Amino acid sequence: IEPGSEVIDNQSESSEEEEEKFQGEGEGGINLIMNAELQADAAPSGNQLYEYGNIEYWTNTIFPWTDHLLASLMQHFDIDNFRPIQKAAINATLSKRDVFLCIPTGSGKSLTFQLPAILNKGVTVVFMPLIALMQDQTNQLKAKNIPVLNLSGQEGLYMQSKFPSIIKQFRESLDHDESAEKTYPRIIFLSPEKIAMNEATVKLLHEIYDLGLIERFVIDEA
Repeated sequence: IEPGSEVIDNQSESSEEEEEKFQGEGEGGINLIMNAELQADAAPSGNQLYEYGNIEYWTNTIFPWTDHLLASLMQHFDIDNFRPIQKAAINATLSKRDVFLCIPTGSGKSLTFQLPAILNKGVTVVFMPLIALMQDQTNQLKAKNIPVLNLSGQEGLYMQSKFPSIIKQFRESLDHDESAEKTYPRIIFLSPEKIAMNEATVKLLHEIYDLGLIERFVIDEA
């Protein structure tokens, strides 16, 4: 679930046959689409820009982080196994692939960006349409001692005064300060309106980006 609008844009430009294929892929409405891996000398064009994910491959392949996945799942979420497609989406995300994930409500979509956010050092920026959804996830993650930042609604206005100290936390994390690494936000929740209308928030993201700490963007409930 990473930046890469071409993954979705090319779907909208596909033929009727491709549309029918899209509707028929997966079971129970489950789809995993990601940017295709191209050869270095290949020109990205047409359907090369995305592919349907091989769920078996992304679920069963051993990756450098594989040993940490279940341990982190249990430690932070008190869950001992993944639901269908969760592990595949997480592995694809941690492999730096752009991912479009379409699964039914209640299938555990949020975990597919929350767990990578914990495992990676950088920041996952999550765009959500409703303040109530952002507040709910913020409360749940904070209850699990996972540092997050909610920049929506009144809480977002209050947090603006703390932006300098937040940037300080990020800078200290680059100096390998162990205490800073535990406390700086791993997830930042934003609404589309906030990023479009609030200059202070845009400046904060620019500063985090300049530090090399933007890990991924997530569009939730797209």
